[in-house]
Amino acid sequence: MNNAVDVRKITIRIFEVTQKIQEKFPELYLLLSETPLFFSEDRKSIHVADLRKYLATLKKQLWIFERERKK
Repeated sequence: MNNAVDVRKITIRIFEVTQKIQEKFPELYLLLSETPLFFSEDRKSIHVADLRKYLATLKKQLWIFERERKK
């Protein structure tokens, strides 16, 4: 799979998770701007690995909120 396809798929997934957060947990959605997008400072652009890490962070936040709501 080429890099452009990976970026597209991951970006779509980030959008889907973000949309789910916005719908189910508006209070968490307001905090997303504080969620850092990690990337190496020695590079001039964001890479697929950076997007994957960001997606993993979003998914973890959503999972925690869903778990806490069930309590």
